[in-house]
Amino acid sequence: MSDCDERGTSEEHRANNVQMTTLHLTMPATAGRAVWAALAGPDTRAAGALGPDEVPDGRPVRLAGAWLRDTELGVGDSERLCPGAAEAVSARLRALGASEVRVVLDVRRQDRLMEHAHLQLIQAGGTGEFAEQFPASAVLDWAALAERVAAVPGVAEVVLRPVEEFGERPVALAADLLRTAGITGLTTEEAPAPLTYTARGLVVARAMNAHLVSEEECALAREFVGDLLPGPSAGNLFLEPDARSAILSGHAEANRKMFRTWLPDRPEDGYLTDQGTAALAARNEREHG
Repeated sequence: MSDCDERGTSEEHRANNVQMTTLHLTMPATAGRAVWAALAGPDTRAAGALGPDEVPDGRPVRLAGAWLRDTELGVGDSERLCPGAAEAVSARLRALGASEVRVVLDVRRQDRLMEHAHLQLIQAGGTGEFAEQFPASAVLDWAALAERVAAVPGVAEVVLRPVEEFGERPVALAADLLRTAGITGLTTEEAPAPLTYTARGLVVARAMNAHLVSEEECALAREFVGDLLPGPSAGNLFLEPDARSAILSGHAEANRKMFRTWLPDRPEDGYLTDQGTAALAARNEREHG
């Protein structure tokens, strides 16, 4: 059996295994907090959904969140994306008391992943430059991460989920998690779009952050820069074209492998160009509306 046969998960296969506990792996740079905020209704826990910051209380769990990391990506990920992932998954399985889980791993194209991570670092009060957080040699390899997660005892299958397929909308990602886990009767709520900055906004924010001393001041600075120098509605896009091209080129082979191995029913150029990435969202819209 080929890697694609073993690892590529069809909708039919997911449906046949819907009663298996679903473990959603996420991080801030893949909108993890916003996804679980969209699921934070009063009936969520009773329906069997447990957020990444929640502990089991004896009730059955059909869907659970787990942080691959709850801090931003950086230099420590340059050679191995989320180096503590296997340990984090093992710890969550022990806490849940689950013997077998289906893992859903949210992924994002690396140039956009880095932009999201850097923006969130600056909005938290950071002053560092992008190149300090992500050296030019950084390779954030989703396929290699998926392989490490799949090797954890108790992980029955791994499903990779490009956030771009859902228009990067947390409410759509949350609704898909409920479908995957077979949870019905819950509604998801649209969360406010996160603040974005222009490239000039990042410069202004870094300069202001050097003088901030409290979270209250950070919050005021975020609102000020977000109102004065907002980025595009599609998200934070501050990288220069040459820098973006270099990141995409550096990840091209790793991304082809990811699509061939873990997403064999998608075109393998999905993360190579803007056109390929846009086609992912169009495909999902055709299939799910």
